[in-house]
Amino acid sequence: MTRCGSGSGDEGLVRNKAVCVALARNGEGEKEVLGLWIEQTEGAKFWLKVMNELKTRGVNDVLIAVVDGLKGFPEAIGAVFPLTTVQTCIIHLIRNSLAFVSWKDRKLIMPDLKAIYRAETADAAAAELDAFEAEWGRRYPAIGQAWRRAWQHVVPLFAFPPAIRKMIYTTDEIDKPFRRELLSWNGTGDRMAKELGSRMRARPRCLQRRSSVAAPVRCFALPRRCHLLTNCS
Repeated sequence: MTRCGSGSGDEGLVRNKAVCVALARNGEGEKEVLGLWIEQTEGAKFWLKVMNELKTRGVNDVLIAVVDGLKGFPEAIGAVFPLTTVQTCIIHLIRNSLAFVSWKDRKLIMPDLKAIYRAETADAAAAELDAFEAEWGRRYPAIGQAWRRAWQHVVPLFAFPPAIRKMIYTTDEIDKPFRRELLSWNGTGDRMAKELGSRMRARPRCLQRRSSVAAPVRCFALPRRCHLLTNCS
């Protein structure tokens, strides 16, 4: 699931709206756009509504959901798909961490942050987090606290081999092509998103095409089982 900002005409004014996109990858390796929703704001209640809609429309199961750290989002997913593994986006977590850091310290901190999510195992990652807090905790206590609050949804990636980790540690690589296409609509983004959303609800399978992880999204479809479902802001 993706949240892309879009400037659109509304009653003669240009307003910023959130175009929320559900992206998935099915068991055959196809990348799928499950739907688009336009909202003024994004919250856990909204995503619970989206999860219920996807369930109603035929998505029976989600193996892994990659999310951006929105409070209450994992619970919204679990309420509808209780067996889903929820992975937080590490890149979003790092961006949030760097918000607390002065510019002069960012290059020094980054290697220590990377050592956490690049560790071989969850135990090794926990040891790296301890080492990070020992080094930086007094100056930037909020960083370690943020990682520990999210830790339940940080560690799932360590159960997978490196090739899978590259797919699930961040939402960015999956949604970038779609984000670029959506933002290229400029002022027509609102209208186009509504048009595409209506088309996908009316035609559950259209414009199908196999694609690799890095390929542009061109597949608007509704799988019965999603192996990877992603949300990013």
